[in-house]
Amino acid sequence: MARQQAPVAAVILGVALAVGLRYGRDELHKHLIAPNGVVPNWYPFITSPIYALVELAPGFVSGWVASRGELLCGFLVGLFGAALYSATFGTLWRSTAAGGISEVFFLLGWLVSISVSAGLFGAAGAATAKLLRSNNRWRGP
Repeated sequence: MARQQAPVAAVILGVALAVGLRYGRDELHKHLIAPNGVVPNWYPFITSPIYALVELAPGFVSGWVASRGELLCGFLVGLFGAALYSATFGTLWRSTAAGGISEVFFLLGWLVSISVSAGLFGAAGAATAKLLRSNNRWRGP
């Protein structure tokens, strides 16, 4: 019974991690950028590793926790995590009523695009976790 619930628990854990990491990334960005818009010189050097961590870590954790179906779990984590974060904390949704129906379709297309690409990154992270867990050379003598 526990083996059947492991993929569901892995997806729930991964989605919570994905939303938390995305929120933390945005808050860090708000904190580091000065109110007058001045960007520190070192900030561009840390954005790429932070974005990679935000995209890959939830899928990796989900793939590590899941007992089977790791790639699907990683994809669903990325898909649902990005969609949930964008729908919950996204600021673009507030102005859609004034933009008309074309603006709504544009934002829905944007949401699908972001979610699917995050799903692919999540699947890559889950595949990495599956590879590291199943490789016998990493276990030692």
